[in-house]
Amino acid sequence: MTIISRQIVREAVASLIRSKATIAQAVYEYMPSDFGGASPVVTVTGSSSERPRMTLRGAKTIFHLVAETWVLYADPNATPPWTERDAENTLDALEAEVARIVEKNSSSEYWSGLFYETASAVSKITIGGVAYLYEAIPLIVEVL
Repeated sequence: MTIISRQIVREAVASLIRSKATIAQAVYEYMPSDFGGASPVVTVTGSSSERPRMTLRGAKTIFHLVAETWVLYADPNATPPWTERDAENTLDALEAEVARIVEKNSSSEYWSGLFYETASAVSKITIGGVAYLYEAIPLIVEVL
């Protein structure tokens, strides 16, 4: 049995989102310390791994990943001004885009299943003095 690294799958999911997303200005397969002014942004990070024992039926490795969406909360100095409403609408559109990408790519050369694990969670987070609307979208990736 070949052991696959979560890194390979995480990078493949990020690459998929990067190639299909039209809203995100940047997609990272890790959590950078700075977005360099980009917004909206998607990061794909690892959460955990399940590696059950081998049985006569085989074993299915399950990776838990999080697609994290980040949208600048507000910028009154932008032209035109970027408002809280713009941020909320963009966060909603970005989540729908990630959902479509996941739904249309439920299998690939890397996984036999890709889907939402549970409900996503929205919050407001400040990074380096910049406020973002943030949504954590828990994903399950099944690897045979």
